[in-house]
Amino acid sequence: ALSNRMLNCKKQLEVACSNLSCATHLILLLIRFKFGLDSKNAYLMEAFLSPIVADDTDAQGWEERTKAAMLHLLRSVLVKQSRGSKSTQFPQSQMTLMDDTSKLKSNIQQVCERLSKGYRLYRSTTNNKKKEFSTTPKASSPPSRPTERKA
Repeated sequence: ALSNRMLNCKKQLEVACSNLSCATHLILLLIRFKFGLDSKNAYLMEAFLSPIVADDTDAQGWEERTKAAMLHLLRSVLVKQSRGSKSTQFPQSQMTLMDDTSKLKSNIQQVCERLSKGYRLYRSTTNNKKKEFSTTPKASSPPSRPTERKA
């Protein structure tokens, strides 16, 4: 009887992990299309909001890892810096099991708000516009050849 209950609970946990993984994939797609993220930004967003849900860890679950990742994003890449401010202070925090996921939900909402304001996880260092979506090559003149000097 006890072993049957244990197997039933294990199956329910696997189903819950699968459902959470599917929902996270859907959220990532919605974020990508809603905020027009290119492939690099979408890839980075997936690294922080991971759809990989494993039930083999006791100390930290998907919620704790995701909350830590969202806080890292909000405090580093997506930080609101005041004018003249160049450094970011990172407060030390312990990762503990969560009783309530409302803070996680709030952190994900804050990340989405910053993405809606134009913040990006990856900013290209060049000023070229979205090369990856361009289907026609740019017309360019052939490189000029140096003239030879006769001695």
